[in-house]
Amino acid sequence: MLRGINKQIIEIKCPNNECFEKILLFVKSEKTDLSKGIIQSYARSYYDAVMNSYGKVPLLKQRRFRIAVTACALLGAVMGIIAVMFFI
Repeated sequence: MLRGINKQIIEIKCPNNECFEKILLFVKSEKTDLSKGIIQSYARSYYDAVMNSYGKVPLLKQRRFRIAVTACALLGAVMGIIAVMFFI
């Protein structure tokens, strides 16, 4: 729900995105005195940040996955060495 009509809104269309049609950014009332170019550059950097992070796995989950894979590989190697020692 929008309140008031004195809002400056920037609409960014997302033609290459299969899920989203557009992004709406509402300029804070205390920042409306900034030049159009500055507001557009802030909007572009925000858009880039959102679209770059969209669909990516957070870094913490990537690290946990790598640690789990490494631990499984080491465990498998140790079990293989033990198995070879028992059968020799």
